[in-house]
Amino acid sequence: MNGVLRAVVLITGVAVAACATGYKWDEPVGSVLELVMRQRYGDAYRVCDSVLAVVPDDVTFRYMKLAVLQSQMSDYESYALDGDACVAMAESVLVRVEKRLTLDPPPDEKSMLMYVKATVLGTAGMTKTKNGSILAGIRYARASYSLYRNLLEHATLFPDVLYGIGLFDYYLGDNLRWIPGLGLQARRGIGYLYEAADSDSPFRYAAKISLLWILLEQKKFTEADSIATGVLANYPEHSVFLQIQLQAVFGVGNYQRAIVLGKELAERSLKRQPVNWCDVLSGYYFMAASWLRLDDKQKAHTIAEKALSYQIPADTLRIDWVRKHRERLVAITEACRRR
Repeated sequence: MNGVLRAVVLITGVAVAACATGYKWDEPVGSVLELVMRQRYGDAYRVCDSVLAVVPDDVTFRYMKLAVLQSQMSDYESYALDGDACVAMAESVLVRVEKRLTLDPPPDEKSMLMYVKATVLGTAGMTKTKNGSILAGIRYARASYSLYRNLLEHATLFPDVLYGIGLFDYYLGDNLRWIPGLGLQARRGIGYLYEAADSDSPFRYAAKISLLWILLEQKKFTEADSIATGVLANYPEHSVFLQIQLQAVFGVGNYQRAIVLGKELAERSLKRQPVNWCDVLSGYYFMAASWLRLDDKQKAHTIAEKALSYQIPADTLRIDWVRKHRERLVAITEACRRR
């Protein structure tokens, strides 16, 4: 069960995947995607809203607006705060997709709409699961995966189909590898993820992020650092890739560099509006943990205490990872006192 639930949570990754490279997007769509990669969510919403003010039922920009919200939630880990709004938006997009499908659109548009439907179902399932509605999340995920499988014949046009299937196959196969055949399914899944991440899909970065988290789980820290570094060369302030790079550096035992990256992540996150408290506390945690590994408990304790001194808004404390990072920092202060 744990493996299945993990797949439900992760199947759509950090961002909602875009549609086929063979589908011709208008210039404003490219603008939204670029703003999302630069984590300028307010500006991305404004581009979507400017189009929807003229064409309220435009499926593409309803979908893109959901993509912005999903990316923002994944960035801030704010599912507890924004999850209900995300599910409501997803259901609104599904209504419009179904309406468009009844009009018998051309084959390429129909494939695109079915892909949007699969991804939106996955988004709703992931959000519900993260917020505790596990059975509903599983139902959404199963429907999403079934649609992805039906779209496999279009995989050359839809590299993100490989992303959705690959992520599900990897986590299901990896966690149930004792069942004959599922180990092979996991290997096939990660192969799909590599292919999607290396494609020219406009949302290949979503596949890269999911692939990188898997590489961290597999302790392939050097490869994860290399991939993250390549993306950061183009998007130097992208906090998700910086977070992954930080964990990779810590994983190989380069604690001095982890201290530098942790400080960078925390300082950048404090300057964001709104502040990304999850990343602030994560940066401080890896700084403190690194000093502890370097056997300097005084610096570790000072950094952990500094992180715990911040006055975090009450609603933000509802975010799971904000609470978890605080608990880890408290554990460091207690470990320092015991030594």
